[in-house]
Amino acid sequence: MGEKFCAGGKNQENAAGRKSVGGFKIMEYRRCQGKSYMILKSESAGLGYQMPMLRENRVKGVLPVQRVYEGEEVQFWYDISGKHDLEGYARFHKLGRDFLGNFILSLNRTAQNLGEYLLLEDELCLEPDRIYLNYNEKEISFCYIPGNKKSLESSLGNFMEFFLKHMEHGAQQDIEICYKIYEKSQEEHVRLSDLAELAAQGLSREEKNFKPEEPDIREECEIQQEREEVKKRQKERCGFIKNGFCAKKKILSQWMMDKRNRSKGEEEQFIFEPQEPEEEVSNPTVFLGSERKEILGELRYEGDGRGRNFKIDVPVFLVGSQDGEANGVIFTSSVSRHHALIYREEENYFIEDLNSTNGTYLNGEALGYKEKVPLSKNDKVRFADEAYRFV
Repeated sequence: MGEKFCAGGKNQENAAGRKSVGGFKIMEYRRCQGKSYMILKSESAGLGYQMPMLRENRVKGVLPVQRVYEGEEVQFWYDISGKHDLEGYARFHKLGRDFLGNFILSLNRTAQNLGEYLLLEDELCLEPDRIYLNYNEKEISFCYIPGNKKSLESSLGNFMEFFLKHMEHGAQQDIEICYKIYEKSQEEHVRLSDLAELAAQGLSREEKNFKPEEPDIREECEIQQEREEVKKRQKERCGFIKNGFCAKKKILSQWMMDKRNRSKGEEEQFIFEPQEPEEEVSNPTVFLGSERKEILGELRYEGDGRGRNFKIDVPVFLVGSQDGEANGVIFTSSVSRHHALIYREEENYFIEDLNSTNGTYLNGEALGYKEKVPLSKNDKVRFADEAYRFV
């Protein structure tokens, strides 16, 4: 029997239109008893041995899952608390060599862990919206979907296509390693262990272009002769500088003498030469630092602490506690690193929770993960326990 908990309640996202994987389709995301869940509905029975095996055993690298009944409907609740899906993560971060290496190695370890419980690696889902990252521990968790008819080889090829679209184009060496892994993933009957070996080499490989200096084995007389040449050039350079200084001193003395003679009565003729007016420039230079960004809105602090107001001056405004990444940084432990988004589409504003630990609230109503909700002027917004008003 499946565990029945948090059944019913308001659906926080209608996932109609989302692609189905292995007969499972995302229905919604739901927050319950302090945890966040991704809920899948099975289009088939899905009552094989896999779900009881996953429920009774904590397989490292796999999202914990519970089978839940709502009436005659069978649902599968994946615990995604404190995690963010890769699709959302790629909205703010470029994916580099280190991420790809960590992903391949994590996938290989997870596949090995599954084998201990007679679970198939082909039933791991590699869709970006079902791969989850833990920001604090930098762990990658995979969604296990029983009955997935897509081979891991095919899924990995599609994942690599996604990776290349979001790849960070940094050092040439990093790019070459990523493309080697991509090319390997496209080979027929590629083994995950081979990719893991290649990824490990890419992460641990060091530059080996250093060449030690060769010892100087020239005859002592040649070295001494070279030293004499250097001394001679230095002496000539010093003489040139000295002569130049003397010449400048002579010119300065002559100028001082001429000045004294003029002061005794010699008058200088001053000739006025009018300058032509400067031509007006059609596109004058403008100091960009003086330009102000367009203010799209403002989050006005209404809490009891020492919060501050935020001017929303970018189309996509990230709220969180991560300084250097969030546009509106709230320095409190109750706010997640990437807590919520406020963004503009045409003339409308929207707010979206990013699976924050303590939730985002609009006019007292909790938002679901990835729930896109219109935001209007004077709406009350709360990030965990920090209260604001959108004006």
